[in-house]
Amino acid sequence: MSCFAGMFHFDGRPADPDTTAAMGDAIAQRATDGGEDFCQGPLAMTYRAFHTTRESHWERQPMQGPSGELLCWDGRLDNRDELRSQLDCSLVPTDAELVMSAYREWGAGFLAHLVGDFALAIFDPRERQVLLGRDFFGARPLYYAQRGEKLMWSTDLLPLMQFGGLDLALDDDYIAQFVVAAMEPQRSPYRQIRAVAPGHVMVFRDGKVVRNGWYWRPDRHKEIRYATDRDYEEHFYELFRQAVKSRLRSGATVWTDLSGGLDSSSVTMMADEIVSRGRVDCHGVETWTAVNGESILTNELPYVRLVESRRGRSGYHLYEDELWFRNFLDSEFHHAAPTPFSCIPERFRLLSEGMYRSNARVRLSGHGGDHLLGNTPVSPELGDLVREFRFIELHRQLGILSASQKQPYSKLLFKHVLPFALPAVLRERFDINRYLRDCLPPGFRQRVPRASLQMWPSDPFGNATPSRRERMRRVLSAVQVLAQGLTPTFAKFEVRYPMLDRRLVEWMLAIPMSQIQRPGETRSLMRRAFRQLLPAEIWERRTKGTVDEGVCRGLNLAWSEVEEVVSGRRLVRRGFFESDYVERAVLSVAHGGSMGRGIFSRLIGLELWLRTIEQPEFRSTCSTRFLSRRTHRTTERKEVTT
Repeated sequence: MSCFAGMFHFDGRPADPDTTAAMGDAIAQRATDGGEDFCQGPLAMTYRAFHTTRESHWERQPMQGPSGELLCWDGRLDNRDELRSQLDCSLVPTDAELVMSAYREWGAGFLAHLVGDFALAIFDPRERQVLLGRDFFGARPLYYAQRGEKLMWSTDLLPLMQFGGLDLALDDDYIAQFVVAAMEPQRSPYRQIRAVAPGHVMVFRDGKVVRNGWYWRPDRHKEIRYATDRDYEEHFYELFRQAVKSRLRSGATVWTDLSGGLDSSSVTMMADEIVSRGRVDCHGVETWTAVNGESILTNELPYVRLVESRRGRSGYHLYEDELWFRNFLDSEFHHAAPTPFSCIPERFRLLSEGMYRSNARVRLSGHGGDHLLGNTPVSPELGDLVREFRFIELHRQLGILSASQKQPYSKLLFKHVLPFALPAVLRERFDINRYLRDCLPPGFRQRVPRASLQMWPSDPFGNATPSRRERMRRVLSAVQVLAQGLTPTFAKFEVRYPMLDRRLVEWMLAIPMSQIQRPGETRSLMRRAFRQLLPAEIWERRTKGTVDEGVCRGLNLAWSEVEEVVSGRRLVRRGFFESDYVERAVLSVAHGGSMGRGIFSRLIGLELWLRTIEQPEFRSTCSTRFLSRRTHRTTERKEVTT
């Protein structure tokens, strides 16, 4: 991903060119292909490139518009052809050119016309305003901080921490929400730094926020109905193909995750099919697999090899048994924000090196499939049947579900189905994640907002039926997961998510739930549509392995280093847990106990991050203005009235 940062003084004070250059140097740690700075009057903008499409090599940012507008853009447009037909632009425009043309054509409403992953900042001298925007799923970060008449923004936290003059007090609510993987996406780890919420546009004028809201939302009234199952399967196949093809645009080799599950296998096989037919700017597809042990509970290699056999070649296998916690105390892996992958930084270092050797910068992930494609044991459509008084059909489906899951009929009805039919306010009141409730001590649960302990985030769009509401909540849960920071800042690649394609998601929300999931058959639509694409053993899968044993082995091998981190009891000192809770959690995991590995990895990630920001060298970095080796170039620009 490319990076950008900027500042604007609404009171007219001039921006400092040296500070602008230093902000550029700070973000150049992630974006290594050079860039430019703009500093004139009260405005400063800096951009550093990390090229992941052929067109991005031609971009020159900050990009200046005909009326003096300035744009910084980190993103990938997936509806280029549609925009080119509607806008006045060059024959082969860059994504940034299309975005600038869209802004000039549609004004602040232009964001609704953009499909893809992006974060952007636009300064408009005619209004003396700054516009910040982020795509619906939040695949690219964008932070901001305002102190008096000074507004700063950046796709990385470091420039705001170093040059914002901010009080870097920690946001305890963020920390608590990070533990349960339910962060509000507009939060950051620091109280005075906020994130632009996914799917939102923010407009700052005269030192104030004059707009902060959704620029696009799924149409809750839209319904799509076809005559046959085959029609749904064919349309799903084409939309998924479109989503993968859009994300293959790279001008180089693309790597895909391959875990042996439905999502990663589908992305990989679809990518192969697209590349084999040509007409996509991609030199080829390679796979990588994290291998965790030989146990039947963890070993996914038999399924991985089924896909590799059909592809006709093996992928890059990363054996992680001895990678857990290796070198995780090294300063090169330290972060300005916590990450759940602090326990295994070597995975990302080795993966970055492997991709570099094949000239690859883009990785495709199957994240979002569990949330979008009907992976829960009980379909929310049963709640629709209750609300519509269709009790005979409800009885029939519950009978099938009870037999397939070997659970009592009454338990399914009262524990899973009837809560779906409750009004949204009551549904969310009683919708508590029992796993979190059982894993976390009462004192901690009292500190966390009740909404953070729900199974899924609330639906802000007012969907009326239980099935539409629950689907929307699960999509927003995928957004929350992205907000954790799935890709550490030291990883030298860009991750793209075909399952979180706006066109695909909008269509999935509008079709009947009975197409997506059926009694006793999770992911029904996906399994039917991909029968020819995937090996039968893959699309027939009902379970998936875990990394639990690998974590246990790694924890025992690196016991002294992990003990050094948790012995500081930083979360205890901040009042989140009593006495030795984190140390007991580590012992539980080391001995194969019931502590969830997800919660455990986030606890370790928080302890390691708190340890990092306590260190004097980190604090001095964030409080001292420094100039490192320059990676920018300064160019002449025409006068901009600011």
